[in-house]
Amino acid sequence: MKPKIGIYGRMNVGKSSLLNRLLGSDVAIVSAAAGTTTDPVRRAFEILDFAPVIFIDTAGFDDTSSPLGRERVAKTVATLAEVDLAILLVEGKPTVEDEKFLEKVTSPYIVVDKNIDSQSVISLIKDAIPLSSLVEPPFFGSRLQRGDSVIMVCPIDSEAPSGRLILPQVQAIRAALDVGATAVVVQPDNFEKALAEHKPQLVVIDSQVFAQIFPLVPRGVELTSFSILLAELKGDLETYKRGLEVVTNLNSGDRILMIEHCSHQTSCDDIARVKIPRLFEQRLGKVLEFDFTKNLATVNNLSQYRLVIQCGGCMTNRRAVISNIEIAKRNGLPITNYGMAIKSLSL
Repeated sequence: MKPKIGIYGRMNVGKSSLLNRLLGSDVAIVSAAAGTTTDPVRRAFEILDFAPVIFIDTAGFDDTSSPLGRERVAKTVATLAEVDLAILLVEGKPTVEDEKFLEKVTSPYIVVDKNIDSQSVISLIKDAIPLSSLVEPPFFGSRLQRGDSVIMVCPIDSEAPSGRLILPQVQAIRAALDVGATAVVVQPDNFEKALAEHKPQLVVIDSQVFAQIFPLVPRGVELTSFSILLAELKGDLETYKRGLEVVTNLNSGDRILMIEHCSHQTSCDDIARVKIPRLFEQRLGKVLEFDFTKNLATVNNLSQYRLVIQCGGCMTNRRAVISNIEIAKRNGLPITNYGMAIKSLSL
């Protein structure tokens, strides 16, 4: 995923003007009126000889004089959970308000004057952005080597996008090709035939077919899921494993908070809103309550939840996934991953 760079500051300090200078065009509305920027504005940009990034222009963090302004501030603060680098724009020296805002920033940050030129900002970005935000570890870790075979089981149901695969499946196929492995992609009903023909070193499945595929996988062949691979790539596997301990000890009436990083229309096969809740009810025989969010930083009263279950994060960066894990840990709230929870309930 492209690194995300947030632009922050007080109202009318020139955040949108800086974004326009960086992009070389008037993509953000600029006005002398305070509060012109409302919701965060995201713009993709290619920094030459460096990397593609996403700039996030935000509302002023001092817009607190009205209920609407406070909503804008809340959205600004929520973006801190996803940015790899924060730019604080100031006029002269940082004010007390600027310093208080920096206390909320958990990512690396730079403080720049409102009149700084774009090339100077680009140079500062190159020096300050973490290397981990620019280079992702191998998708399969050390599981696949050149010449290996991997079978990927991809069910096609109503949640699958028409005419294409979902992003984790595409990422897995590309990653297998990059290491020189053979990727065999099948639906569940064709798995046994593919297994006999290709003798794979690894089987990667959609989490929802664990119960169907697990008994068919030969001993010595590793079985995992796209979601679990993403949990290793972007999340904290050990924390997720500890969160699994809660799954089978839930009681009727317990509340579970689901973290969905992507946006899509809900279908009858929706993994978070239909399949996982149904699986909990079928396996545990208990009626649980489910709520949904993208960002734990925006949720009030986390103490009402017994468990958090986070998606793999294919549509966001590692920073956003880790931020949710850190918030859950600070609140003593167990957290695990979609695929790991499904596997635990299915086998």
